[in-house]
Amino acid sequence: MTAQKRGATLEDAVESILNELKEEMGITFDRGGNFVSKSGEQAKADFSVPSREVPHIIIEAKGYEATGSKLTDVLGDILKVLSVKDKDAHYFFVTDGIGWHRRLSDLRKIVEHHQQGNIEMIYTISTLPDLKEAIREIMAAR
Repeated sequence: MTAQKRGATLEDAVESILNELKEEMGITFDRGGNFVSKSGEQAKADFSVPSREVPHIIIEAKGYEATGSKLTDVLGDILKVLSVKDKDAHYFFVTDGIGWHRRLSDLRKIVEHHQQGNIEMIYTISTLPDLKEAIREIMAAR
């Protein structure tokens, strides 16, 4: 499986969860594109819940089967989202793939952002049920 395919597979898995929650709770979401913060700033996101215009939850899904600059590029994407997102927006990162084993320094930086509270949680393919529950709880409280 190519790195690009792995990323698409993760995105599809997240979209499947969001579609299940749409049927269960009536949530809405947008896939891809730029979300817009309350200040009007924009940044790219794989998913915005309930919409790009009102992003209460922002989700990035990145899978990597190979090493390379794409692994480092994700740090730039994360920093852009963190600089734009509203303080009350939830930011989740979903990642998987063997590529991270060879780029531990980049992964450590991402984990540091989680430990600092900038990324609410980091999920893998095996912990996607936890992501679903987190989204369910956030949207039920709104």
